[in-house]
Amino acid sequence: MLTFTPNDVAIPNWFFEGDAVFNETHVSEQGRGRLPLFLAGFRALWADDRDYSFMKGAKPT
Repeated sequence: MLTFTPNDVAIPNWFFEGDAVFNETHVSEQGRGRLPLFLAGFRALWADDRDYSFMKGAKPT
């Protein structure tokens, strides 16, 4: 049986993973946010003056 909670409907799936990445980077000396390649794709787009929305960048077609 498949069940849904209000969080399943109201909060997108990427929110929880983003929260985890932020917290592990913020409270430790490590974390994915400190890896050089973590934002490399977004930096390349910014350097090329491409203005992608978050959703287009996060889920490319």
